[in-house]
Amino acid sequence: MGCSAPGDTVLAFATSALSPAGALLPRRVTRLFSNITQEWLVLRACGADPAAIDLTVTPGHRFLCPDGAFRRIDDILATDGEVVPCELL
Repeated sequence: MGCSAPGDTVLAFATSALSPAGALLPRRVTRLFSNITQEWLVLRACGADPAAIDLTVTPGHRFLCPDGAFRRIDDILATDGEVVPCELL
């Protein structure tokens, strides 16, 4: 798996006011953010297979939480530390 680029197709959540995390739909990448931070978080699942790939994100990256809301990863890690695993999507 590599980096995405504008024009690539990725899966994205269809959102609405009533359902912050709707169905996953194919969408095109419209832009990338680069050189806006010097701070990174490297995430690894608890008990992950040693061959598993780490995920590197910015502290402000938003993740889907069990309550259906998207929250900043730095806030999640400072509180309950729970996100929705991809197996549950």
